[in-house]
Amino acid sequence: MRATAVIAASALLTSAAVAEARPAPARCGEKVAKQVRARTSLCLTRSAPKARRPPSRDTSAGGGPLRDGGATPQAPGATTPAGGSGGGSSAPSSGGSTSGGQTGDSGGAPELNALGVRAYDRSGVFTFETTRSTVRPGVLTVSFRNYDSDEHNLWIEGTSPFVGAVRLVDDLAGGADATTTTSLSAGAYRLFCTVPGHSSMTKTLTVSG
Repeated sequence: MRATAVIAASALLTSAAVAEARPAPARCGEKVAKQVRARTSLCLTRSAPKARRPPSRDTSAGGGPLRDGGATPQAPGATTPAGGSGGGSSAPSSGGSTSGGQTGDSGGAPELNALGVRAYDRSGVFTFETTRSTVRPGVLTVSFRNYDSDEHNLWIEGTSPFVGAVRLVDDLAGGADATTTTSLSAGAYRLFCTVPGHSSMTKTLTVSG
């Protein structure tokens, strides 16, 4: 009887030792569950699709979506200048260009304040002829031409208001010419020749403007 009890006790001790050497089912199951979860998470991470960014929109006049590269789409026929980005046009240089092919001097050269005086012998009558009867105040250029064979000179005096006589051209031989200048104020003047017997050679000149 005592031997049987000893054998039974020995069997119990052996069973207890075996139980302690084996891992507990709960612990083993927990370890397997962790491994399954890790593998599942890895698979989900690899298989999950990447989130795509919505295409950005162009805020320019076109308003269309941009490509992935982010470049602004150009209108048909538009070109991109070398060394710069598209989307803008360079302004033409202003380096002194003129509109309509005109130069800066739109009025042209000012008209010369000049007077031509001619001396003639009309059938035995000496006479003066002028290229104009009115000139502007200021410096006046006078060209005198003698178409007669006799000598003639040219003087000027103011009649209204009165201005003393001034010689413009001295005695000039037939066929010769001379040019001189004088300064006149507004008023009425008389051109004449002082050679004796040439009193018919007179002409009125008006200075105004």
